[in-house]
Amino acid sequence: MRCWELWEVHHPDGAITETFCPEDDQQAHREVEQDGAQLVWTVEARGMNDAMRQMYEYKGWAEYQPPLRDGTPYPQDEER
Repeated sequence: MRCWELWEVHHPDGAITETFCPEDDQQAHREVEQDGAQLVWTVEARGMNDAMRQMYEYKGWAEYQPPLRDGTPYPQDEER
């Protein structure tokens, strides 16, 4: 399992920019730190699609639809 993080930057005009990345993604961390982002949520997940499903649920969005390969889910999605 891997930990994933949701970061937010609140801009003066009221806009919010979000970054969702693994906690060990050093490049993403450099960028969010430069932007003054704040960590708002974390989750442990088997992979990116599992993390995305959980984030969609957290945000109250419609069910996450993972990318397909030739009309079928990628192998990590078959564990669902």
